[in-house]
Amino acid sequence: MTRNNRSSSWRIIIHLSCLVLTLFLCNLAWRSLWLYPLIVLLGFLLATLFAPFHECTHRTAFKSKGLNLLVCAITGTLIGFSWSAYRVFHFAHHAHTQDPDQDPEILLDPFKLGVWPDTFMTWCSRLSGVGYLRLKLTGFVTCWRPGYEDGFASSSTEARRETRVMSVVWLLVTIGSLYYSDIFVPLLGGFVVSHIFLGLWLTAEHTGCPFEGSILERSRTLQTNGILRYFLWNMNYHSEHHGWPGVPWHRLRQFNLAIEMVGQSGSGYVDTYWAAYKKNARNR
Repeated sequence: MTRNNRSSSWRIIIHLSCLVLTLFLCNLAWRSLWLYPLIVLLGFLLATLFAPFHECTHRTAFKSKGLNLLVCAITGTLIGFSWSAYRVFHFAHHAHTQDPDQDPEILLDPFKLGVWPDTFMTWCSRLSGVGYLRLKLTGFVTCWRPGYEDGFASSSTEARRETRVMSVVWLLVTIGSLYYSDIFVPLLGGFVVSHIFLGLWLTAEHTGCPFEGSILERSRTLQTNGILRYFLWNMNYHSEHHGWPGVPWHRLRQFNLAIEMVGQSGSGYVDTYWAAYKKNARNR
């Protein structure tokens, strides 16, 4: 389907404006109890910037290659992901979704990362997004080690350079929090909280799907409310995205209605997790 610059331009402007407005409200609410729910909201808005970041690495968000790269750089810096590294990583994930021998998302431990957790503490660990936070913070440090290479933050010269820039930006934010705490402390808090939302969002996309079968069977589409669809840039339609990755985000819902079926489908994020938890509990 045809890409354009208009749809994503308006969406990213609104998304970033909501983030700036929430940061401003955090400033006004400093030292009041309102600050805490605002930091949670800030975390949600930062986490969901992963959606335009993801779309721009596919280069489907905008018709313009330059706009895709610009939004990649802005959103990648705010969420702490190298866009060059993520593009290589993510395309390998698309090529080998749920393949225990080749999918980089589960490769470290496919029979732990590719299946539903089997204990309460494992559920908490997965859904908290602590693994994503650890990956980013480790990358911010190791990217400065001469000659160091890994599978992500320092996987290439470009990735290392981008990660170094991001690490400096977030170091300046940390230093700034000592002098302008009413602005930078909420931003740091939002960055940490954002990983809980990432864990809740991304875990549902493939976890528990089979290691074999069609790409639709190895991905999951979830139905959710309009607000979440808006800020997730329709990424809840994940089976459709994997089946037809060239379809722009703003056409995914239309695409979902047009095709007869998707492989794995959940009624909602909470319902999907609850059903998986109960099933595992019965099988123990």
